[in-house]
Amino acid sequence: MDNEKDITLDTDPLSFSPYEDIGACSMAIGSISEFDSAMMGEDERQLIEEIKFMCLRIIHSGIKEIYQSNCYGEEEDAS
Repeated sequence: MDNEKDITLDTDPLSFSPYEDIGACSMAIGSISEFDSAMMGEDERQLIEEIKFMCLRIIHSGIKEIYQSNCYGEEEDAS
């Protein structure tokens, strides 16, 4: 099996709809919301903050994409 080096995998990131992204982030935030930060070390607290930050950014992007694709932004431009 000398040709194993020639095998390439599809490395494109998964493409989800904004609804799926928002749902996944909501579930992630929900799963960490019950953690007691007083019982965590500094590294764990930093990890939780990073997860929250990333999720909020993804949710923001998803909401913005939905907003723009539904032409809600055109109402503001017309006035």
